[in-house]
Amino acid sequence: MLVIVSVGNHPRLRLAPSSSREIADLTGEDRRQAVLDAQQREQNNRRPLAPAESINALTVGAVHDDASGANPQGYALDPTDGLPSLSPISATGSGYRRSIKPDLVANGGRVIFRDPPTPQDAIAFTSLPSLGPGIRVATPTQNKEAFIVGTSPAAALVTRQAARVYDLVGEITAGRPINRRQRASAIKALLVHGTGFPPDLSTDPLARESALGNGVVQRDYADGCATNEAVVLFVGSIGAAQEQELLFPLPDGLNIREAKRIDATLAWLSPVNWRHRQYRRASLAFVKPTGSIPKLQTPSGLPSDTTTRGASTVQHQSWELSSAFGAGQGSNMVVRVKCFEQAGGLAGQQVDFAVALSLWVAPTVNVDVYNQVKTQIETRVAVRPQ
Repeated sequence: MLVIVSVGNHPRLRLAPSSSREIADLTGEDRRQAVLDAQQREQNNRRPLAPAESINALTVGAVHDDASGANPQGYALDPTDGLPSLSPISATGSGYRRSIKPDLVANGGRVIFRDPPTPQDAIAFTSLPSLGPGIRVATPTQNKEAFIVGTSPAAALVTRQAARVYDLVGEITAGRPINRRQRASAIKALLVHGTGFPPDLSTDPLARESALGNGVVQRDYADGCATNEAVVLFVGSIGAAQEQELLFPLPDGLNIREAKRIDATLAWLSPVNWRHRQYRRASLAFVKPTGSIPKLQTPSGLPSDTTTRGASTVQHQSWELSSAFGAGQGSNMVVRVKCFEQAGGLAGQQVDFAVALSLWVAPTVNVDVYNQVKTQIETRVAVRPQ
């Protein structure tokens, strides 16, 4: 099964050499940056809380955002002064052996802090349960509803999305053999595949992967795709020292110089050896997509060595290109998945995995990517010789 866990909260932030009064007196970008600088200075004391470092679990952090229309008033102050940012209470750092944790982040509600009468060397973040802002939830109190903040509601929102993706995976694999570990890996891959890095969301000086993991949840693939994009889900099993080639059929109409994006996400549940320091027994990775596409340059998201380091069980990368290339019916984009054994080896055991691979083209190209890819997949032979 797929376990979804919050990365943990640190509601108190030490500000030294600044003070609470200095933070309160700042506005806009200056206040947001001062809070981020304090988070970076205190990072060693604000690391993920157990069991957030679990290698197979999907760990969720929080961004300072919500859908509430309420804004802090009076002595209640917004630590980012309305600008998008990492939540000031979300834990940051990395997982076991410097693997990416959290895996992704979602809305955790906007926290507030109060300017005390005398300057303090730390501030405590909280919510206004009856007024907001924050994430609105059911409560047994008289009002029946309250606003909460933190990584727990962020994890709850991701869990709700995972339930929808579970139904989606069931629909698209109906009539095809798929085991529980492959299904869990598919949900994990599709959740991470829908992440990205909003350009206006700042984390500096915190490393982006330490603050946001693979990115902010931006898409729910249970809602489907637009006609100018297609996502193909692959599920399978692989053994040690093996390689599998995955083919993504390409549509016609890509011979136009216009924006295009390729995203690839690999997820698996690794067997573990708790007696070995490497712990993870199965190390999977994909190489940069090739085939009937131009040579891809530097990823637009996290670099490859960051996404594969440590004991990670997710690899997510994106590439943006604008070149024209002659592809169409019968041509493919190729992704190769490799498996290496660690921590004492797999002893012949197969590892279940899932890969989400997508192609997006600018709507101005006017190419029906979705239906062209769908038609090619439906007409191909289902089983290929190994």
